[in-house]
Formats: sequence, C-alpha cells, structure tokens
Amino acid sequence: MSHFFNNILIDAPGSQRSSELKEHVYTLIYEVHKIDPSLLLYVLPNVCLQLQVDEVTTRSEAIGLMGKLFASSHADYGHEFMKNFRDFLGRFRDASKEIRLQIVQISVAIWEHKSELAGLLEKEFILRLSDPEWEVRQLVVHELCDLAANRLDLISEECLRVVGERMKDKKVTLRKETMTGLSQVFSTHISSYWEENDEDKPLVDF
Repeated sequence: MSHFFNNILIDAPGSQRSSELKEHVYTLIYEVHKIDPSLLLYVLPNVCLQLQVDEVTTRSEAIGLMGKLFASSHADYGHEFMKNFRDFLGRFRDASKEIRLQIVQISVAIWEHKSELAGLLEKEFILRLSDPEWEVRQLVVHELCDLAANRLDLISEECLRVVGERMKDKKVTLRKETMTGLSQVFSTHISSYWEENDEDKPLVDF
C-alpha cells in the first residue's frame, strides 16, 4: 500500500496509472488512515516533500491533507512525525499569501483537537500577527479571538496581549476587527462568570 501511494506521489516514470490517480491520491490517503493509521508510516514523509515544490497549487493540496491528518482523531501524527509537523509549520512563513491564509485556517482544528501541539501553533500564530499582509493579520486575529471565546484554556495570556497590540494596527479595518473580537471574548467569559456567581447566591425572601 505504501509503495502504491509513494509511486503516485513521486510520479514514478512510466507509471500512467499514477498520473491518472494523482488528483485523487490525497482523498485515498485520508480514507486509508482512518482504517489503519500505521499504513502512512512511509507515506506521510513523501506528502511532506510536496510542501517544498514551486507550484502553489501542489503545496496547497499537501497542506490541506496534512492539516486534516494532524487534526485527526484516528492518529497522533503530529507527535509521531514531529519533523514533518515542523515542516508543515514552516508554511506559516510561505512566500505565498494564499498559503499563509490557508495554513492559519486549517491549523485551528489541530489546535482544538491536539492540545499538546498548542504551544508550537501559538508561536506561529503570534508571528503571523506581524505578517506584512494585513489580510493575514486580520485572519489571525479573527481565528484567535474565536478560539479564545470557545476554548480560553488553550490560549495563553501572552498571546491575547499580542492580539491586543493589533488595536494599534495601521489598517483601520484590522483595528476594528481586533476590538470586536476581544469584546466577544470578554463578553463570553464575563457573562459566564456572572451566571455562575448568580447560581451560587442564596435566594433571600423578604
């Protein structure tokens, strides 16, 4: 099985069938991992090699698959293939803005489902808060605020402080996005705190 996938991934010379299947290989790999995660032992490193090619589309497809695999409940690939996971994280600094936007979006699911990788992901998100493209900075603010509103335990105080710095961003749209997002986080957790306190208060009859 590994040989079959690897032949397609590296586009073995003279393999016409490989060319025909290449557009479907990532779907096949993802479905196979759900049956037996160990079958990708020698496949995932070759998927990772696709992150280095010049074609943006190829890198994007590889990121899409790897993001789903690292977030999967069927395996702990991020821990077992740490070198490949770090290569994946390297795409946060990809030359393509579209790739950087994609990896920010797809990495949130990994952060939510694989808390042991949160520290590594948080560092990359913090760096992207200073991305030269304002659209990337805006997406990072949006995703971090959404994550904090739903899973505050997964985000450090330092990270939220750095998010707050975007209220000084030169882009007005981003300053508004930051204020709105942090207000959402504050509202969600303060209202929850007040509800808990109200439930603890004894009822007093006059």
